[in-house]
Amino acid sequence: MSLPPVVRLDTGPDVLKGAAAPTRSPQATTLALVAADVLSLSTAVGLSFFLSHWAGRHLSAIITLRYPVTIAATILALAYADLYPAPGIGILEEGRRVVEIITIVQLAAICGLLAMGASTNRLQTFSAWAISMMLVPLGRSLTRSILSRRPWWGESVLLIGSVIILLEFKVGARHFDRAGLDQVWDYALDLKNFHEGSHDLTIVPVLISTGADTAAPSTLSLAVDRVATPLTSTANGLRSLINRVVDLIAS
Repeated sequence: MSLPPVVRLDTGPDVLKGAAAPTRSPQATTLALVAADVLSLSTAVGLSFFLSHWAGRHLSAIITLRYPVTIAATILALAYADLYPAPGIGILEEGRRVVEIITIVQLAAICGLLAMGASTNRLQTFSAWAISMMLVPLGRSLTRSILSRRPWWGESVLLIGSVIILLEFKVGARHFDRAGLDQVWDYALDLKNFHEGSHDLTIVPVLISTGADTAAPSTLSLAVDRVATPLTSTANGLRSLINRVVDLIAS
């Protein structure tokens, strides 16, 4: 078949509207999200202390000291739930998981205090929990939005009609590892969620290992938001894969 007109773009700060947006490495995302979560949780605790003091409620030393432990436990729980950098997860699903984890950690902390025979400040505990559930998802969304627009992180994409094919090259790699697949999937979700011109386009992430001899057959699977699960390709098989993707989407 003959392909529709193809535009190759290296994403950057002056990207064409409707084509693509800058992306970034999973390591940078992880560090930024951890920092954002710590800041959000610490802010929630600080505001809850202020509310308790304003209401004239007494705060015991053990209540004050438990929060660094609670914040650390929340960060570890988020990491265990694979929410750093949370590849392949939409904004709503990420928010739901974050709220669940914050709630579980807070309940565990309360149970621990009760088991130790310590009293709890209901106003402070409830306000810290409620504020955390608002600030942490908001902080994560803002962090991803900011990172997605940084000019020094960029990926190559093909814009073919209403389809974005996002290309992640692993030069010299002979295999298609999980980390690479998660990385290109995370990039695709950034385009869909944080770039206005890409909201209504189909996005197909592709991982290319240039040193691989073969790639396992990939099935094009589109989610409701029209972001495909990552496909794999060798350097020599890339054009054939692009042809197949365009044919499948056109049909």
